[in-house]
Amino acid sequence: GIGAHLFVTAAKALSTELHVSPLLLALLIAPLATELPEMSNSFLWLYRKKDTLAVGNVTGAMVFQGTFPVSVGLIGTDWILAPNALATMGLALVAVSVSLGQLLGGGHWRPWLLGCSALLYIGFTLYLYGA
Repeated sequence: GIGAHLFVTAAKALSTELHVSPLLLALLIAPLATELPEMSNSFLWLYRKKDTLAVGNVTGAMVFQGTFPVSVGLIGTDWILAPNALATMGLALVAVSVSLGQLLGGGHWRPWLLGCSALLYIGFTLYLYGA
């Protein structure tokens, strides 16, 4: 729609102005912008000690956004995994494994989990910036 077109146009202009790759900006900024409503609800639920709702909200949003739009996009394109895509997939699998292990092992989210997630995100950013 029109909103998506405006977002892409603004992201391209911002990447040119900041002298960064449009891919880097799209992979780092766009997910934050699209997940912000879910994250704000999740933070509110975590504050109210309703961590099951918080995790379910984020997980549901990520599963939907990670499968449905991608599936629609893949219908009309060739699927060739570039090294950046493989690195993205690998980091996502590591992040999910760590999160699932923490949840199954302790039943609660721990501060170190946020730290590990931040390190993976920073590593991903550095990988993309260097690529």
